Amino acid sequence: MCASANKCITCADSWPLPARILRAASQTRARQSLPHYNTATDRPPAATARVAVAMFSPAHAAVLSCFSRNILLLSLIVDDRHGDSQHAAWSLYYHLFLDGGCLALLQAQAKKLLEASPSLDRWHQGPYGRLLRLCDSVTLAQVRDVWASYVNAGARPPKAAFERARQAKEAHGRGGNVLTAARSAAPFTLDAASDAPLLFEQYRDRGITAGPDDTANPDLPNPMFSGEMDDLTLHYATDPTLGFHLATACAPLAASSPLNPNLAKAHGPEPAVKAARQQFAAWCSAFRQCSAHFTLRFFVGEALTLCHVLQQKLTAGDESWAQWSRGPYMPDPLILDGDDYRSGQAPLAFNVIDTSNLVDHFGSINLLLACLPT
Repeated sequence: MCASANKCITCADSWPLPARILRAASQTRARQSLPHYNTATDRPPAATARVAVAMFSPAHAAVLSCFSRNILLLSLIVDDRHGDSQHAAWSLYYHLFLDGGCLALLQAQAKKLLEASPSLDRWHQGPYGRLLRLCDSVTLAQVRDVWASYVNAGARPPKAAFERARQAKEAHGRGGNVLTAARSAAPFTLDAASDAPLLFEQYRDRGITAGPDDTANPDLPNPMFSGEMDDLTLHYATDPTLGFHLATACAPLAASSPLNPNLAKAHGPEPAVKAARQQFAAWCSAFRQCSAHFTLRFFVGEALTLCHVLQQKLTAGDESWAQWSRGPYMPDPLILDGDDYRSGQAPLAFNVIDTSNLVDHFGSINLLLACLPT
């Protein structure tokens, strides 16, 4: 097991799926993002589920950054009752550079989250507490630090941040074509092969996902990628479109199809970008409509440690005496002090565990010991 690994767990209970699920997913960069199911249509009326997502990264700050971005995005979606800010939400979550309006929206939302979270109990009693619950006070303190960095971010990042990005870009060079996005267009992979390199190069050069003829040129660094929490450099393979089904940009859809982005005259990578944005808007709308039917629970710390603590709490009713630390280089004991866990309302066991690629980092034996029912 990697001694420097840090994870974060997101749990959802009363999710409208037919089983209780523990889901693990590696999410160290922006290219892995939104779920590939539709919360508006894939919802049996009387079914419940418990879902958990575990994120792995060798850098604790990288997990915190991604984790805090997710909470901010979800809260923004819920607040945007009429969908007026979906274009801005896309920019905030994926673009490396923002215009003044988007930056102001980001900082206003971060301030709102800070005001709603002076303590764990106040957060749970606030406007986001029923949907977005935090498992313990340490998790709250850490995400508040990230939100505060968004609010305090200046219009320009330190010169060192730009220098790190420039050096990373030069180190990887421009040899060959990057076709990674083509796989998201399956079964039209070959049709998308010519546009995939253009998508990647556009995002690499401009840090935005606009079409080839778009004249917008935002130049304010996005604090969610350029914050001062740690000396992090964005992964060289980051590509926002990888989290979406790009086949709709290539398929000969009927004019009346709700998936048709009406791109008959479009060219270059623009069809794929519009298809991804269309799906993002649909996902935001579906999430907002279904947000009253489930609860998301968040935890920052060692994934396997949390599993052992949940086992202990399930069998003995108290995890404090077990003295599990939160993770490597985090000596404080892991105590789930959220009111859900004190009252016994929070989920402790799951029917299905999706471990994603965590076996590559921890080994199958360690996973089984942590996740098998007691």
